Amino acid sequence: MRRSYIGIIIPLSCLLIIAVIVVVLFHRDSSDTARNDSSDQSGSQAVQDSASISNSNPQSLLDDTTTRVAWTAVKIEDVVASSVPKYKEDVVGAELVRLASDMHDWQQKDTVQIHLPQTGEMFSVQIEQVITSLGTNRSYKAKIRENNHEFSLLITVGKKNVFANFTTSKGSFELVGNTQYAWLMPIENMDQHVDYSVDDYDIVPEQLHHKPEHQDEHR
Repeated sequence: MRRSYIGIIIPLSCLLIIAVIVVVLFHRDSSDTARNDSSDQSGSQAVQDSASISNSNPQSLLDDTTTRVAWTAVKIEDVVASSVPKYKEDVVGAELVRLASDMHDWQQKDTVQIHLPQTGEMFSVQIEQVITSLGTNRSYKAKIRENNHEFSLLITVGKKNVFANFTTSKGSFELVGNTQYAWLMPIENMDQHVDYSVDDYDIVPEQLHHKPEHQDEHR
């Protein structure tokens, strides 16, 4: 009878040991799987976070740039008549431009794009000096570099008006306008109604020999 018990107990013990081993192995496999899943999720989340950082609001990155566009050409028929600046004469080759709204906020070392619609050229300049004077007026000095030559550029922004003067290999240009729109004109075509060979003042002949009365009285 004792032998029969032993014969039964031994197989049961073996089965129990096998069952324990199976449970342990299953638990370990489940833990490894869960750990791997957790690692995959963490890695995936890290990739997503990285992508989120690199792609987060690219427009804000563009807005933070220090590259400015000074003005863009517009058609006069597309602008409200009351907004078009008036000039004393019609200048051949004049182009109407819309001014940048942030001109008063430019800083030294900012890069500014200068568009010349008369020739279709675009010049990239860096502000070398900022001058603040006469209250809210701000002036920007820069150089246009073209074909191994340097040309001066001056832009002055006031409370109500904007003025610019610059030279390129194609000639000199002047910009005059309000704070929204301006006329960009070739200087060679300006003041065509003025004859600089004629004096702009008159001298009355009698005044050349006239002596003040008080000088005669003291003689």
